[in-house]
Amino acid sequence: MDWVADYLERVEQHPVFPSVRPGEIRARLPAHAPEGPESFDAILADLDRVVLPGITHWQSPMFFGYFPANASWPATIGDLISSGLGVQGMMVTKYASVHGVDAIAQDFVTNYIALPPAQYYLAAAGGRFPANTIAGKHVTDPVLAEFGAAGKGGVPMPNIPQMSSVWSALGAAWVKSTKGSGSTKAVTAFKAAARSISDKIG
Repeated sequence: MDWVADYLERVEQHPVFPSVRPGEIRARLPAHAPEGPESFDAILADLDRVVLPGITHWQSPMFFGYFPANASWPATIGDLISSGLGVQGMMVTKYASVHGVDAIAQDFVTNYIALPPAQYYLAAAGGRFPANTIAGKHVTDPVLAEFGAAGKGGVPMPNIPQMSSVWSALGAAWVKSTKGSGSTKAVTAFKAAARSISDKIG
């Protein structure tokens, strides 16, 4: 947890997209798997030396690819607890239904989590503008308020199979413009993606 806290304190110091060259991360790894254990300090050092330079920093305040998709501190703590419990939560069992656990969970989400006060504080914990429009009216940070204003004209994208026509083209544009050596200029890649999307969906 200390490493995660330290990372989030300095996440904006990292380039949002990896700036390493092809093969650079591989060169930082040993040729063979270690035969013995390493110290925990060495493992944490490898996170800084090997992992961080080669990833997209989704938690960065400068990353707006899927804004606001970043994890908040409450979500991080919750994920840690969930991982520790190891519960496979892909279904609601008869036990949960009989004892009213599912109804309580639904009530909690409907009557608390989805309401403006909770949405405001959850967004504030993650440094993001809330998705709830009423909660958004209480945002005082001028930068976040600008993001809220920019989103007023946005149209929600439907969760339907046809959206693959959009995501596949956008995903390809991201890859082409951020792959390092031999990358395509972002403006060129995304203009091509826009044309491809227009041709597919009309």
